[in-house]
Amino acid sequence: MNNPLYAIHAPKSFTISHDGSPEAQEQVAAVSGAKIVVLSFTLTETAGSTGLFKWQSKPSGDAVDLTGDMGIGAYGCVQDRDNEAGLFETALGAALHLNTDKALAGYGTYIEMT
Repeated sequence: MNNPLYAIHAPKSFTISHDGSPEAQEQVAAVSGAKIVVLSFTLTETAGSTGLFKWQSKPSGDAVDLTGDMGIGAYGCVQDRDNEAGLFETALGAALHLNTDKALAGYGTYIEMT
């Protein structure tokens, strides 16, 4: 990836861990004065059941959907990788949440844009 933005905004990684409880869980904490721009992610379903997930921007109020519902199969894997322009981004100063009721694990990369 030779995006000139990376010289200014070094990519960071995050670990995805959702325990299957029916609520959104924070994956990247809010950064004051910055948007979280997701460049890639990989998710694996770990409990043997199919389900849906979606990414959300979580400011101090209600969460805002960044994606629609996406499906994942039992023990399946979903990847969206190496998008230098960014897959989606949070609102300024908002956390990145993963909303699902399935047990999911994985990782991703992002940059903080001011």
